[in-house]
Amino acid sequence: MMNIKQIRNRINKKDNKGKILSFLSLIMIILSIILGGMIYMKKAVITMENGNTMTLELYPEKAPITVENFEKLANSGFYDGLIFH
Repeated sequence: MMNIKQIRNRINKKDNKGKILSFLSLIMIILSIILGGMIYMKKAVITMENGNTMTLELYPEKAPITVENFEKLANSGFYDGLIFH
């Protein structure tokens, strides 16, 4: 027969195992969200007349046609000298 101290020890060990498993499960979920949610991003840099730059983030997975069009126009010189406002 087990005494109260032995029962408490047994319960605490089970609680600790449960906490550890819960913690590890949470870590795995967070990692899967971070790694699975990573999106490929391209960058474009616009250099202004005064030398300042603006960096654009392009997301081909989210807007493949828009990114492709932007790249084609930029590479053809379409945006050279164009005023952005």
